[in-house]
Formats: sequence, C-alpha cells, structure tokens
Amino acid sequence: MKINLRQAAMIQKIFEDEVSKQKDEDAHIIISLFENNICERLEQQSQAYLKAEANMLIYWEARRVLRAIIAEYNVKAGIHELLAEDAMLASKGQHFNNIMRFGNPRLSNEAIKRQNESLLNSDERFVKLSAIPQEFIDTVETQLEDLKRRRRKIKDELLLINVNTEITVPQKVAQLIKELGLA
Repeated sequence: MKINLRQAAMIQKIFEDEVSKQKDEDAHIIISLFENNICERLEQQSQAYLKAEANMLIYWEARRVLRAIIAEYNVKAGIHELLAEDAMLASKGQHFNNIMRFGNPRLSNEAIKRQNESLLNSDERFVKLSAIPQEFIDTVETQLEDLKRRRRKIKDELLLINVNTEITVPQKVAQLIKELGLA
C-alpha cells in the first residue's frame, strides 16, 4: 500500500489515539453482594483487558514502523532541512518582534541633552535611554517581513512535499490501516 507523507502523519496520530482508547479498558470489575455470575464477569473483563493490551502492542509497533519510514523519507525529501530552517526563523522572528515591541530608537543628541536637563527640574536622578539606532530598527523591520515571507514559503514547500511524496507501508501496517477503515 502506498500513502503520502501527510496521510502517514495522520495515520500515525490515529494509531496513537487507538492506543489511548485501549488504555481505557478497565483491569477491574465492581461487583455487588447479590451477583451470581461473578467469575463469568471477571473472566469476560479479563479477556477484554488482555485483548486491549494486545491491541496496544500492535498499534505501538505499527506506529513505530510508520515513524521510522516517515523519518527516512523526511530526510530523503529534505523536510528535515526545511524544519530546521523554520525553527531557526521562528526563534529569530520572536527576537525581532521583541525588538520592534520594546526597542525604542536612540534619541538625537539634542533630545538627550533636553532629557538630561529635565532631570535637574525633577525628583528623578536617573533616566533610561535606548542605545538602539533607528537604522538598526528599520533593518530589523525589513528582516522581519522577509522572515515572515520565507516562513510562509517553507510551509508551502512542506505541504507540497508531504502531499507529493509517497511511501510504501509494510503489509501488517497496511492491514491495520484497512481494518480501521482508513483506506
């Protein structure tokens, strides 16, 4: 069976959801004093619990296999490079946004002189002055816009690669995909 990387990622998530569902199977039963079929109910719950445990092992293994195949194809398709670049750009963008949000430009020499003179007529002894030149803030603003464009382009490239890259899944995984009605 062939599926694309995007489908594989969704199926991988579905496998994990199936594991979570299986974990919900109770390992205990609650009985009342008046029940007659306690051993029968206990045996039924024991079988249900053991089946859920066996199913979890199957889903975990299928997810592991699928993860390994996805990782291999991610490297072959260059996704790992795009993701690394996007992570770097995200970090850089956060820094640039902080500069834009909190970075006031350096005052002119005349404004600094006036600021200093105003201290003489106030109770304040200190004033905080920005050392960031306006040209630097302008450059950061331009770089931030370029960075946003590049991140959008990376997202588009990732989508194309994920949709256009097909992988072949092993028979056992394909059978599980069919059993879940995903193919």
